[in-house]
Amino acid sequence: MADLQRAEELAFTYCLRRLTSAARTEQDLRAKLAERGYEDGVIDAVLERLVRAGYVNDAEFAQSWVRSRSVNKTLTAPALRAELRRKGVLEPLIEEALQDLATDDEDDRARALLRRKAPATLPRERADRDKVARRLCGVLARKGYSSSRSWSLVSEILEELPVEPGCR
Repeated sequence: MADLQRAEELAFTYCLRRLTSAARTEQDLRAKLAERGYEDGVIDAVLERLVRAGYVNDAEFAQSWVRSRSVNKTLTAPALRAELRRKGVLEPLIEEALQDLATDDEDDRARALLRRKAPATLPRERADRDKVARRLCGVLARKGYSSSRSWSLVSEILEELPVEPGCR
């Protein structure tokens, strides 16, 4: 009995240390405790204690993750959904966190990103302009935008840019 209590205290302390650096999901802590060799009973008891104390809350984690990553990394709902799934957040909590994410806001953030990444002027040659467009579409694709949406946003931004002056 004393060994079990000692194991629970050690596991609890370990989790608290991990939680001081960043919020964690229940699955993340479960995996780390299992990696360290703790038994399932100890892991369940520690996680239940952490949840009860409010140190671990997957719903709050998902909300915070979506707010942060959608703004700072310009990620779209599909990309955020995939990240939260990898972190072990349950599907209903993911959908709840994503419901406030507006497509219009995503598009505005994408436009701002494209304006930062686009050159000051477009090359005169069509092949060079196409190369710029593909590069900018790639930027959005890595953020989770569909190809059709990317092309639409990139075309819109490229229309705003002046063309390089010709050679004289």
